[in-house]
Amino acid sequence: MYRSHRYDDCLKEVRKKLKQSSNSLHLLNYQAMAYSALKKDKDALLSYKKIIKQAPSLAGPYYNMGLILKRNGRVEEAIESYTKAISLKPDYVQAYNNLGVLYKDNEKYENAIKMFTKAKDLQPNHQNSYYNLALIKNEQGLSEEAIELFFKVLELNPEHNDAKINATRICNELGIKLHEEGKYKSAIKYFKLLTVLHPSASFGFYNMGNTYLELKDFENAKTFFIKTLEMEPKHEMALANLGETYRKLGKIEKSLSCHNKAIKINPENPKNYYNIAITFREAERINEAEENYRKAILLDPKHIGSYHNLALIHQYRGQIKEGLSIAKEVLKFERNHPEINHIIGIMSLQTGLLAEGWKYNEYRWKTSPLNKLTWPLQDKSIWKGEKGKRVVVWKEQGLGDQIIFLSLVPEVKEMCDTLSVYVDPRLQSLCKRTMPDIHFIADEKALNSENCDFHLPLGSVPGLIRNDISDFDRTVRGYLKADPVRVEAIRKELKLKGKTIIGISWKSFNSLNQAKKSVQLKDMERIFSGLDVVLVNLQYGDVEDEIREFKEATGIDVIQCASVDNREDLDGLAALIEVCDLVVSTSNVTVHLAGALAKETWVLLHYVSVYYWLEERKDSIWYPSLSLYRQPTLDDWDSVYVSIRKDLQRKLINK
Repeated sequence: MYRSHRYDDCLKEVRKKLKQSSNSLHLLNYQAMAYSALKKDKDALLSYKKIIKQAPSLAGPYYNMGLILKRNGRVEEAIESYTKAISLKPDYVQAYNNLGVLYKDNEKYENAIKMFTKAKDLQPNHQNSYYNLALIKNEQGLSEEAIELFFKVLELNPEHNDAKINATRICNELGIKLHEEGKYKSAIKYFKLLTVLHPSASFGFYNMGNTYLELKDFENAKTFFIKTLEMEPKHEMALANLGETYRKLGKIEKSLSCHNKAIKINPENPKNYYNIAITFREAERINEAEENYRKAILLDPKHIGSYHNLALIHQYRGQIKEGLSIAKEVLKFERNHPEINHIIGIMSLQTGLLAEGWKYNEYRWKTSPLNKLTWPLQDKSIWKGEKGKRVVVWKEQGLGDQIIFLSLVPEVKEMCDTLSVYVDPRLQSLCKRTMPDIHFIADEKALNSENCDFHLPLGSVPGLIRNDISDFDRTVRGYLKADPVRVEAIRKELKLKGKTIIGISWKSFNSLNQAKKSVQLKDMERIFSGLDVVLVNLQYGDVEDEIREFKEATGIDVIQCASVDNREDLDGLAALIEVCDLVVSTSNVTVHLAGALAKETWVLLHYVSVYYWLEERKDSIWYPSLSLYRQPTLDDWDSVYVSIRKDLQRKLINK
């Protein structure tokens, strides 16, 4: 009757028989179990105590009393009962497990771990011990150990649903945590486990896709986003991220298709319009990009990314003032956004608002990747123009930026007691020759905080002494000097006496602005074809093939100076520039060096050029010897070639 759950009938029958045999352990046990099943716990406990009185060496009654006592919240008594059961039966696996549960529930984790460990050691296939150990490890934040234990449970019992649920949840949580910490390969490990545990859960595959996207493994990212969408065709974020993946793979039409589907699913999500705008921008479909950035802003008037990119579009078109106005809208609700403030700084400089531009340009340090740079001399304060101090000014960016800002160093020296300037090693000899009273350092290890009071990044110097265009009237013309010995040696090497020598350079290796600052050498034929000039190569980098192909196609020779490495030997390049009558180049290191040497230089500029050339000007506030030939409309290099050729023809006639 007990086994058929007829507990009341069982009790009636047991009572009858106990009248005949009151000390029967068998009958007393059935009575106790029936009372327990009926939640008549007092009677059950009394029955078990009777059994114990008669048979004090039995472990089972103590174990069963522990179950009842736990149910009634009598924890300490339950612990005593389980402990007694174990003392009578040292291999009582279930008693160890239940005692461990009591310890776990009362956060006595070390005791609990001992009990569960003992249980599984006694019975290696005891799934509950592994499961309970897993719960504790998870409580302690030991997620990886917890997952291993849950998988052990599932190995023993593949149908253990609680273990599967917990393992799935923890794998997902741990994977997300590792992803957020940038530990992408480790995150993938747990997302993969998740997909094994729960192969029908789309979020596991989606998270895998996201992680591969961060790793720039676009093929794998694509695979898992597609898998997600097979399971959940209207997964908005999977569509959006698949669109991003296709964009990275250069598959623009597929990218647009994904983003359009995401928009159809959720036309109220500004991020969807932002995403498709980025793809349109990459495809140089600028008007469509602008339209979608504006849609994003309509849906979210505080969508900073759309404001930022919309400002960049206007900058790209040469609409600097309009772009500046858009960027400043963000300041109404987010005053300290690094990228916004930085672009405000750049565009302000482009328009000639120098004081404002330099101020906002300081936000460059909070933008990626500059925010990851480690400053030298961090134990010293930033110099703000204090008089009579020992100051170190240090390079922060490329060669061109160093050269242009070196024009300010003599004025800085007048404000200091001593001045040290940390520069690229390739510039050291040039600087020392021209500015012997300034200490130039080419090795960061030589920077010593004990020998200075303040420090300052080189790009921050203009904000102290160049806050108006009129301030450039003080700039020293030709603040770098070529080595006269090398100049004479190069003249002899080239044997071009009596010739009109034009030094040419045609591209930049700046990763951010390379396209805007470069042209094809072959296109420069439009300038020089048929003119009585000698072209000398001032371009740095490996350009031998380009020069050979140029000669084969045009018949025009470009002389290379064998004694000068244009990239590494800047002192030699300076001497080579000095030998030239004129320099014609795109905006690059060669131009900066020529300007610093006060060499007449004609610069080919993109419609939207780097901030230090300002907008619309034909001259340079930084280098008086420069003339700027700016594209009259976007990407119109032909007009630039025509203008330079006409002016060169006049120059040659008047020579």
